[in-house]
Amino acid sequence: MKMKHGFALRVSSLLIALLVVTLLLMAPHKASARGLDGPGPSPAPQPPAAESARSLADNPGPSPAPTPPTTATAKKLASGPGPSPAPSPSPAASNSNWTTYSGHGFSVNYPSAWLASPGAHQMIFGERNGQMSLFVEYYPNPYDPNDPNAYYSPYSTVQAKLKDLQGSLDNYQPLRLAPKSTVGGQIWYQGAVGGAIIGNDGNDGPPMTFWILSTNHPAATPSTVLFEAVCVTNDNYAKQAGSPSCSSLLGSFKFLS
Repeated sequence: MKMKHGFALRVSSLLIALLVVTLLLMAPHKASARGLDGPGPSPAPQPPAAESARSLADNPGPSPAPTPPTTATAKKLASGPGPSPAPSPSPAASNSNWTTYSGHGFSVNYPSAWLASPGAHQMIFGERNGQMSLFVEYYPNPYDPNDPNAYYSPYSTVQAKLKDLQGSLDNYQPLRLAPKSTVGGQIWYQGAVGGAIIGNDGNDGPPMTFWILSTNHPAATPSTVLFEAVCVTNDNYAKQAGSPSCSSLLGSFKFLS
């Protein structure tokens, strides 16, 4: 299988992964006629069980982001129908080895040794060797009741990004998790896949996990902004002791207004 995007320079598979994600995140996707923010009416969120902290945060209110599954569990998760496993929440990261970015309507904590790089309608927070990155994108998305089809849909955005990745990854494997999660006190649509970027030499890179989330904030107003967050992790790096997690990054995410 060949890569969907070609590159003139010979760079590592890890860096190619980051470049591919950047290309896939260049534009949001408009809502379909089936609804503004999803495929239909959303089911009522279920409160977490009192005896368990391992619950999906689908109910409104401040809550850390759940940890997405890794590609190591892909076969188990895709084995058949059944309830999605409840990922473990992580506390927001805040210590002397982390720093805070604040701007463009949000704040988030990330390791001080990482690079924070601005782009067109996006900020990229990345481990220096390309082992892990968090992309946060923001697009003006004003709602006009006279033209609802011009309103970008978080649900459609997530689904389109997952489809785009299918054409760019080898061993593409959807990872089953709840369709929604709470980040920064607001419901986000989400999806996750595992797979490997194919290098210029035709060989697969390491197994990677791509966790994609999107929401409108505030919803359906003239000042609405479509937010997207994509956390990309080398699964081997994620297993190393002391490595940060997508959950710890997104657990610190806050809207500034």
